[in-house]
Amino acid sequence: MNKLIIALAALAVSGAAVAGPKWTYVDVGYVTADAGNESTNGYAIRGSYGFADVWHAGAGYSAIDFAGGSGKVGGEDADGYNIYVGVNPALTDDIDFVADLGWQSTEVTINSGQKLDSDQIFVRAGPRAMITDAFEIHTYVSLGWGSADNVSPPGTDSDKSDVAVELGGAYYFTPNWSLGLDVSLESDNVADLYVRWSL
Repeated sequence: MNKLIIALAALAVSGAAVAGPKWTYVDVGYVTADAGNESTNGYAIRGSYGFADVWHAGAGYSAIDFAGGSGKVGGEDADGYNIYVGVNPALTDDIDFVADLGWQSTEVTINSGQKLDSDQIFVRAGPRAMITDAFEIHTYVSLGWGSADNVSPPGTDSDKSDVAVELGGAYYFTPNWSLGLDVSLESDNVADLYVRWSL
């Protein structure tokens, strides 16, 4: 009898392990950034699809008015797109290591009405973990390389590279719905508050 009780207890404990992060989801977020005295805000829509237990692919769109938007001197409107593919091997039952390779493009409209394009290839890596059934945290480091149009002289471009660190977390108020906050530590220190549906 004692052996049966011990076996049932062990089975219950093993079944209580926290599941790993979900890789199929869509979300909508409010984006804001530090841009001095002028407001910087907008929205973002993203999605990801997980497959074959260890792969995922995703895409996103954002529309952000920096420093008051293109109607203000020094302001700009930015529309951004990205696509990526990555791997997410499990380090433990509740922690995945994430490595992504992707492409992003941004079209910026400045106060003069001039439109400037930039394109980058980026890599991103770091851990993503479920610390409980309801709380997720992640930390990524991303590196980007590409080119961006110059304001002057028109028709020229320059090489562009950047480094960013992203810290984030989410609270799952149901098994499929969560509220999250990501903070990207770079020149503009961007914060993204989002609602996500996961499968």
